[in-house]
Amino acid sequence: MSSRIVYAFGPFELDPHARRLLREGKAVPVADRHFDVLHHLVAHAGSVVAKDTLVEAAWQDVAVTDNS
Repeated sequence: MSSRIVYAFGPFELDPHARRLLREGKAVPVADRHFDVLHHLVAHAGSVVAKDTLVEAAWQDVAVTDNS
């Protein structure tokens, strides 16, 4: 049996495996790329995350510039 990590912060729970964000038990709609950024930030809580790292986490298949 593999354990699934679910992140809890304030009234929120983030389940990366199910790609679900809950607030006080109710689903919060989140766009895919925004979910990827949130997941990366939550998974690295307490650390400084570089902009390029976030771009890579959410926009791996797309060329992104600062003006995008």
